[in-house]
Amino acid sequence: MKAAIPVFCIILSFGISALASDSPGFNGNWTRDIAQSDAMAANLNGRVEPINVNLVVTQTDEELNVESVWSYKPATRTSYSLDGDDHAQAEEGGASIIYRARMNGDQLVIHETRKVRTPFGDVDTRQKEEWALSADKAVLIVTKTTTTTELGSRTQKQVYTRQE
Repeated sequence: MKAAIPVFCIILSFGISALASDSPGFNGNWTRDIAQSDAMAANLNGRVEPINVNLVVTQTDEELNVESVWSYKPATRTSYSLDGDDHAQAEEGGASIIYRARMNGDQLVIHETRKVRTPFGDVDTRQKEEWALSADKAVLIVTKTTTTTELGSRTQKQVYTRQE
C-alpha cells in the first residue's frame, strides 16, 4: 500500500501537467503569414507601403505581454491584465486608451476605447480583438474590428504561425 502512494502521486502529476497543457497558451514567437492575412500598410515617406509585424507573446494567468516586431519601426510592447476590468493605458501621441481583456474559454477578447485629440477635434475609436488558436496550437488568428463614428466598422484578420 505504501508503495502505491508514490506511484499514484507520479500518475497524478502527469495528469495535472496534461490538463495544464490544454490551456490556450499564447506564449511564443509568432511569424505573420502574409498570404493568409489581410493586407497591412503604412504611409512611409509619402508613399503607402506594405508592412509586416511578428509577435513575441508571454502569458500568465493574470497578464498577457505582447512585443510587436515591426518591419518599419522599432518594436512596441503592450501589456494586458486579464482580469476583465477596465484599465487605462498611455500611448505615444497623446491618445488615451481604456482596455478590458479577459479569456472567454480558449479565446482571448480585448476591448479598447481610444480617444485622440486632433486639430479637427477628438476622434473616438472602439476596437475588439479576438485571439484564437488552431486545434494543434500552431496557428494564431487575431481578428480585429475597429469602429469609428466617422468611418464605420472595419474588420481585419491576421494569421501567425508559431516558431519553435
